[in-house]
Amino acid sequence: SITSRLRKVKRSVEPPPKKARASEALNVSLELDAEILDSEPAVRLQEVLLTGKAAQKELKYCDLSPQQRALMLKAMAREWDKWTEFKASRFLTEAELQRILKQNPHQKIVGTRWVLTPKGADYKARLVVQGCQEDKTYIRSDAPTGSRDAFFLTLAFGSQKGWKVTSFDAQSAYLQSEGISRLLLIRMPWQNPPPGTQPGQVLVATGSIYGTCDAGRGWYLYSKEVFKSEGCLESRLEKGF
Repeated sequence: SITSRLRKVKRSVEPPPKKARASEALNVSLELDAEILDSEPAVRLQEVLLTGKAAQKELKYCDLSPQQRALMLKAMAREWDKWTEFKASRFLTEAELQRILKQNPHQKIVGTRWVLTPKGADYKARLVVQGCQEDKTYIRSDAPTGSRDAFFLTLAFGSQKGWKVTSFDAQSAYLQSEGISRLLLIRMPWQNPPPGTQPGQVLVATGSIYGTCDAGRGWYLYSKEVFKSEGCLESRLEKGF
């Protein structure tokens, strides 16, 4: 069924919350160990933090207690398990990386970072790409999102017909999207890299990842095909419905 293919985690009939705008991003320089700076003199890292309501929940690893850090490391491992499950990235040998860079001399390596937030008595960690570092010139990122009017119209129509209206929040939605049509090299975080990776290690993305410019579009195209395969059609008047 659709709900089994788009892995759900909770039900709700409330409209989706308003997302923080990209204009609310704030660049904050990372403090690096002297050893890292000596070994990687050309690397200049920046961490992207959101301001406003989004920033109120975000935690900094350096501010956590030893017990909290232990729980956060477990949350990071769970997030990396999702990356592995959905095959979001692929390891590169040094020879492969140099060959790719030689064939694509203008290719940028985009950084990643951890977004850490509390989740009840536990913690949630999400590994995201720093999309602000990407060259958006030739990246198509449009992803239709149903309007609030269409949402309430659906509820009204369902009520008239006596339908049971239910909505779902897909688990790791962007990571479920299959494939990526462009070359994207990503650098693992220098602090607390995922299990099995090295600080600053470069991987190649093989799927849509949170933070990339076209992740939303990748999820839209994937979910559209899933609904279509189950006999559902997208409205010609309201894309996303």
